[in-house]
Amino acid sequence: MALDRLNHLVNRCRGAKQIVVCKEPHSVGEFSLRWDEREGRCIGRIQGREEAEYIATHAKLPVVWLCPVPPALPAHRLQWMRYEQPEPDPKLAKLTPRQQQNKVFGDMARERGELREYRALTSLDTAPLHAWLLWVDKATPEEDRRGIDLVGHSDVGRLKVQVKGCAAAARAFKQDPRSRDIEVVVVNEHADDEVIRVAVVDAFRRVRAAVQSRSRKMSEA
Repeated sequence: MALDRLNHLVNRCRGAKQIVVCKEPHSVGEFSLRWDEREGRCIGRIQGREEAEYIATHAKLPVVWLCPVPPALPAHRLQWMRYEQPEPDPKLAKLTPRQQQNKVFGDMARERGELREYRALTSLDTAPLHAWLLWVDKATPEEDRRGIDLVGHSDVGRLKVQVKGCAAAARAFKQDPRSRDIEVVVVNEHADDEVIRVAVVDAFRRVRAAVQSRSRKMSEA
């Protein structure tokens, strides 16, 4: 969840009597946010039920769904959602203007990275997984330090995937010898769920094939 984007929508909803959520016809899992049922103009787009609840809570407005309400995320997925308002950083005032700028850009990059990982994980909820891929979890903090974002539990063991935002970053990651057993998927956080889902499953398929290949070579040795 990108808090800057959601807080911007909260501010746009100030003064309204309610917020209305409509299904976007050409996007899986995406909804448009409007002021009322007669207002045709879209004031923003949101992803899922949790983002609608975040906006309603902070704007103190009721929510009207003009489409079926999507299911809530499973409990183990809610660790991705940060409902608290961001606290001001007291260290920011002690930094030079250039250091403040670097920190702001660094926070924005981290926020976008978290959104990409969130979209990659939740895209898998839109359709059943393959028989060989049982379920997918967020990496543990220790795995995250090793460059792992998602862990797939499969018929050949744990499959590790790193989420990147562009092909150049993916190539740079694969050049690191420590990433030999980690596959990379490039995710555009603004893409449709189905596009992201296909890319993520394909990444798990590639790393599964690599594991199977290594197992065959070991058995033949």
